[in-house]
Amino acid sequence: MAPLEAWPPPAPLEGVKSRRRALFALAEGSELAVEGGETLVASMSIALKLESRIAAVTVPGRALVGLLLGERQLTAGQSQRHQDLAVTHLGPHLAAEASAAVPRPCCGDHLAAVAAALQGRPQVVVLDEGRAAGDEAWAVVFRQLLESEALKAYRGAVVVQAAEEIALVKRACAERWVAVGQQLWQVEDSSTPGIEEEEEEQEEEMSSAGDTSEEIVEDALSATLPEELLDEVRALSGLCFNEEDSVAKSQKNGWSMMLLVATADRRPGLEGHALQQLIGFLCYQHLPAPKAEFHIRRVAVSEEHRGSGHGRQLVQWALDRAANLPQSQCAWVSLSAFNHAIPFYERLGFTDMTCGDPDDPDGQTWMERKNVSRVPDVPEADIADCA
Repeated sequence: MAPLEAWPPPAPLEGVKSRRRALFALAEGSELAVEGGETLVASMSIALKLESRIAAVTVPGRALVGLLLGERQLTAGQSQRHQDLAVTHLGPHLAAEASAAVPRPCCGDHLAAVAAALQGRPQVVVLDEGRAAGDEAWAVVFRQLLESEALKAYRGAVVVQAAEEIALVKRACAERWVAVGQQLWQVEDSSTPGIEEEEEEQEEEMSSAGDTSEEIVEDALSATLPEELLDEVRALSGLCFNEEDSVAKSQKNGWSMMLLVATADRRPGLEGHALQQLIGFLCYQHLPAPKAEFHIRRVAVSEEHRGSGHGRQLVQWALDRAANLPQSQCAWVSLSAFNHAIPFYERLGFTDMTCGDPDDPDGQTWMERKNVSRVPDVPEADIADCA
């Protein structure tokens, strides 16, 4: 049975004239409890619009979907929701509820249940992979719906809940709900719809060559690293920062440095240790009170790894590091951005603090964002008692 040729259009909402208006939003600083007893803090405003196509993966994704469906509540902060917003949850449970007498629904049963659910003309559709259900027929239907022209043409919001962000999910979604440490983010996926099929094949080839993983090396200047890796840092620094050696400059100026590296195990039978390749690096400096500032000095990603979200990953790591400092010691995260990178930093919550010429490609712009600290400040009285 083929998937639906078209989904019914979403019902109109009073006061909503644009597909870019937020229908559901989570304020910056809001807290949400997740599995395992942890609490995630929204490091930026989380917003769902009619035009949204969002991948909700792993624990943070499930938590936000639960909030959207009314199954969870915030532990602190606030959320906003249009009073008439209708959210439909598409998953293997629909056919099970509709055909209780059928122990194992087939693809046709699932598609019929989906069609019935969409007749309510929701403004938001949550398409759930439902992997935990172990329903093979639903797995087929999920893939069909995700690849369908009906989903692409749908005029409402779609949230895809999945156990992992496979290439199929990336093709369908332009944004993601993710967590870096304990900070919750809504970020644009650099692999927006339109990814080529070859990417999946490349991923399979890489996995067959050995297990590859990404690793963050904190305080890289104090770590014991292969000289070849530091040479890669120097080479990348020279390309990005007018032939300057960021390793030497960091050591001279008291900056800290973190690296993002790809680590690949050698094939079985080959001698040697794991292979490490530099993805990018970030230099930063914490300026304690009275400045109370976490300053990002440099961010660089190697050319072959650009366009995959690694720059965002580096900056998010820095924001997470800053969040581990009390507000009195780190009130702001700052940086000086090349003008062509201003939109990138704005998407991460930074604000232009200058009045310079944004059209000057060689110019730089001072940008800041408020630090969302998750560490309580020690009262001055307590400090005095300890003196």
